[in-house]
Amino acid sequence: MTLIAGNFLSVGQQQMPRGTVVIVHPCANVQAQVADAAEAEGAGFARCHAAPEALPVDHAEGPACILADSKVLSSGDATLDRASQRRQETPLIVLQSESQETPSDAVWRRSPLMVLPPRPAFDRLRIAIRNGLCESRRRFVDRQFVESFRSSMSKLSNNELTVMQAVCEGKLNKQIAKELGVSIRTVEQRRRQVFAKMDVMSAVPLAARWATVQTIERFRGVHSGWSSPATSNDTCDV
Repeated sequence: MTLIAGNFLSVGQQQMPRGTVVIVHPCANVQAQVADAAEAEGAGFARCHAAPEALPVDHAEGPACILADSKVLSSGDATLDRASQRRQETPLIVLQSESQETPSDAVWRRSPLMVLPPRPAFDRLRIAIRNGLCESRRRFVDRQFVESFRSSMSKLSNNELTVMQAVCEGKLNKQIAKELGVSIRTVEQRRRQVFAKMDVMSAVPLAARWATVQTIERFRGVHSGWSSPATSNDTCDV
């Protein structure tokens, strides 16, 4: 359950700021409108007349979203690209420029969360900001989940990692033992070690978490696979 209090969100046991809205737009009136909508949503606000060397989103605490003029995005400025690389959980909302009939290919390549008309109604702008910050929180939580899972995986030995992969593929102990050339007792021992290090009670939640990690990483365009730990504490038990 998510509780909202002041400018902070309670997500589980974690306190997160409501969010920051960054507007990259040359028009002062549009900036003022976005600022009012952000304030109505209880979010912080930062304005930029043009894309600077470092967007304020780089220093934003907690969730954030960027509202940018489509003409600025079409100019080929690499600042927003660098911001996206550093803050992959930051959604992009595009405000269509009045001087452009349709967004350019450069805009679509940035995979915007949504595209708004040049002068959207105030309620529509509020909904867009609300959705942008909610999406930012979702991506933020997803990234933390993946990092935590990968951190636990890094503690596994090569032998344990091999057993974990087989378990997530639904293989039985007898089948795993035959494929690895070890005893069933050894497989059972490694399974217990895997469950303890991955903080699960059985194979079902382990496989479910691994499937979730794969889905998130593929969505983010990150290579998803079985990485070997940097160091190995393998034993030659059979």
